[in-house]
Amino acid sequence: MITFDDLISDLTERKAMSVATRRKQGRRMAKMAKSSVFQAKKARNALKKAPDSKIKQRATKAAKQMIIKKFGGLDAAEYAGLGLMQRQNLDNRIMKTKGAAVKKIAKKMMVKLRKAELERLQKAKEVGTPK
Repeated sequence: MITFDDLISDLTERKAMSVATRRKQGRRMAKMAKSSVFQAKKARNALKKAPDSKIKQRATKAAKQMIIKKFGGLDAAEYAGLGLMQRQNLDNRIMKTKGAAVKKIAKKMMVKLRKAELERLQKAKEVGTPK
C-alpha cells in the first residue's frame, strides 16, 4: 500500500522538462500573467514570507552565478544571453567541478537572504498599509 509520504514525494518531485514543454509552459504563464486574478494573487503573495525552500533556491542560484562569474568570466547579462544548450552545458560543467563550492556558498548566503526577505516583507507591508 502507498503511504501518504510516498504519494506527496511523487507529486512534489520535479522532472526535467523538454525544451518544447518549457516553451509551452512559458506561453501559458505569459497568457495567465495578464489576468486580473493572477495579478491579485501575485500581490497577495508579495505580502507573505517566502518559504525556506524558495530562499534556498534563490541562494543556490546566486551562488551558481557567483561561480560562473568567477570561473566562467560571464556576468549575469552575458550568461542570460547564451543559448539554452550553452547554458545547460556550462551549468553541468560548473556543477560537476564546483558543485560542492556552490552548496557551501549557498548555505552561507541563506542567512543573508533570510534577512533580505524579512526586510522586503517589512517594506511591502509598510507600502501596503495606508497611514
